[in-house]
Amino acid sequence: MAKIDYSKQGFAMEKSGMTGNAVTAVDLRLDKIDENPDNRQIFNMEEVERLAHTIDEDGFSGAIEVYQKDDGRYEISAGHRRYNAMKLLGKDTIPAIIKPMPDVVTKRKKLVKSNIHNRNMYPMDWARSIDYARETYYMQDAQERGIAYPPTDGKRYYPKLNVMELLEEDFGMKRAQLSKYLSLLSLIPEMIQMIEDGKVVWSALVGMSNETVEVQKKIYEGLIELYDNGPDDEDGKKVPLSKNQVELVTKKYRKRVEQPVPPSPKTVEEKIDTVIPTYESENVVGSEEPEIEEKAKEEPLMFEADAPAANVSYIQPQPEVAPHVDAPRTKAPVVYMDTAIQNISSQFDALLNADYPVKDKKSVKNTVDKLRKILDKIEADM
Repeated sequence: MAKIDYSKQGFAMEKSGMTGNAVTAVDLRLDKIDENPDNRQIFNMEEVERLAHTIDEDGFSGAIEVYQKDDGRYEISAGHRRYNAMKLLGKDTIPAIIKPMPDVVTKRKKLVKSNIHNRNMYPMDWARSIDYARETYYMQDAQERGIAYPPTDGKRYYPKLNVMELLEEDFGMKRAQLSKYLSLLSLIPEMIQMIEDGKVVWSALVGMSNETVEVQKKIYEGLIELYDNGPDDEDGKKVPLSKNQVELVTKKYRKRVEQPVPPSPKTVEEKIDTVIPTYESENVVGSEEPEIEEKAKEEPLMFEADAPAANVSYIQPQPEVAPHVDAPRTKAPVVYMDTAIQNISSQFDALLNADYPVKDKKSVKNTVDKLRKILDKIEADM
């Protein structure tokens, strides 16, 4: 293997413990080198032909980096496109710097960093690389804590590391931007292909990740139809769909697919009110007034016959009321009622002492106070 000295060519040395003023590369046979299998799953391999043309005209500069494998072969650390360009040109060898195989976390980090800073990145490249880096930090966190990753119980993993802060530093993006790219991974494959084909502005599909698969498929059909019937640019290519166009199609097809869902109680008070009817809303024993009021509400409105046309008034028909009879008010049964009240009071205490989120504690207390007043009123009527 021919040795090449890149010390005078300004070749950047890695922070991997390499010392000295010279970095030595060797010519390795292409058929002895393997690609990192994760590379093609994350990054696009476009522009290889253009790179091959540049190498053919100007020559190969620098060197790729490879890891030494146990079986005597090599795995690419950095330089996948240059490797493929040399294969496309029919070359037999390529200059390479050989490094020992690192641990999995270090290897994954190197793959991401060597790509995001040395190639043209497309939206889905960013999305997949951010997700890959996030997964790498989860692995690092689990490794440092001495626990299994992914969790053996199938539950979501919660790292101690501030992963989003680390990703912000690695990718030079704010958290909101990172989240937008990550949301693209929740799109159906057809939507992702639209982004990769340049048929739609990628940011227009960020909100689509919240839609169901069924809704996304319907919206996709509408977007493709709109794109196919859309205008061409000066070069005869279709103009990508804009964010406004996507929003219009989304509204149209979402209404066709989505079924109305009854609103669910949002606060603790609302949740309890749906289960425990308030005492005031119940008919008091011996009183028929609530039923009379309900009956009156069901009767149709009547016009007053002699009212002027310009000033029509409305009257409610008066229900027939039974003759008033002076009779003692019926009391609620008192047998075992004191025991029941004590049991309910203990349940209130349990509610107050339960472990609620901070934002719900005030709501729980207000609800319990309201229920205590109702209970006091019941006890007073006994």
